[in-house]
Amino acid sequence: MPAYARARCGSGFDKILEVAVQKEILQMRGAQRLRVGVALWQAGLPVDVLPAEGYLDVQLGEESFAWPIELAV
Repeated sequence: MPAYARARCGSGFDKILEVAVQKEILQMRGAQRLRVGVALWQAGLPVDVLPAEGYLDVQLGEESFAWPIELAV
């Protein structure tokens, strides 16, 4: 991961996985949703993948209490 991205991302894990990403590092102009997949690794091997298949779809927009939709330029 590039240094500029590391400075704008964070995570924490105990019983709950928490991830924070500044939206400026994502190219989301014109996007209606954010697709997320998480892989947990230990000692260089994958331990778990969430969700088991596909992605978590996060609908964007104020009606979804998520980042507002930005128009494509």
